[in-house]
Amino acid sequence: MKVLVYQVVPELDQKEILFRDLACAIKAGDGRVPSEIYECIYSGELPATDPEQVFVTCNGEHPEGYRGHSLSVSDVVEFQYETGERKFFFCDSWGFPVVAFDANKAMRQISNHDYQYVQEYRRMVTVYFMTADGLQNRFCESLLFSRCRYSRSRLGCRLECQSYGGTEPQIYVFEEFPRVIVTESVTVFPEKHLYELENMENGLLRFPLDDSRNLDIVCEWLKDSNYKYEELTVQNK
Repeated sequence: MKVLVYQVVPELDQKEILFRDLACAIKAGDGRVPSEIYECIYSGELPATDPEQVFVTCNGEHPEGYRGHSLSVSDVVEFQYETGERKFFFCDSWGFPVVAFDANKAMRQISNHDYQYVQEYRRMVTVYFMTADGLQNRFCESLLFSRCRYSRSRLGCRLECQSYGGTEPQIYVFEEFPRVIVTESVTVFPEKHLYELENMENGLLRFPLDDSRNLDIVCEWLKDSNYKYEELTVQNK
């Protein structure tokens, strides 16, 4: 079954319906569930035939691609049937009543996020972070770290690195909130630290290229070298 899960975006929840029952949601939406303050936090195939089964699944080990809190009151579950029919179930204090829900008004993952929720801004720093290609480091004349102002599920994070003398910033977009290490040190990180010392000649890495523990190695090196550094973290403003 194709299943989608929608959750309230706190930054848009002016009438405080998050984790509250259907009666509160309908009152806040003037007789309907206000889909425009919801975000789609999961879309995928699940072995479920009713929303209770989805509840059990999403309150245990979350399925791959699930980006929100465990399924709870005020969430909406959508079933898309092979016939083309779509049904929406509201997670109420008791049960899952069927509701009218305009999914076209709900926020979608990444595609329509608004990058105006600035987290951190730095000048003249070296930044370390991970991508699918492995450990990255950039010296930045200016560094802008932002996320979507609507997303509560750590989606829509963006890193802009403006290099000295460069014309256009390098932009990296992340589906999850990334680890970002910054330091004022311009000393180049010795990549030999990523390898097993006794097997360096054989090119045996301590961790896989895309493993975030490589950032721990960078932090160890910075600390041992007496270089000050910080890890940028999300700030809810």
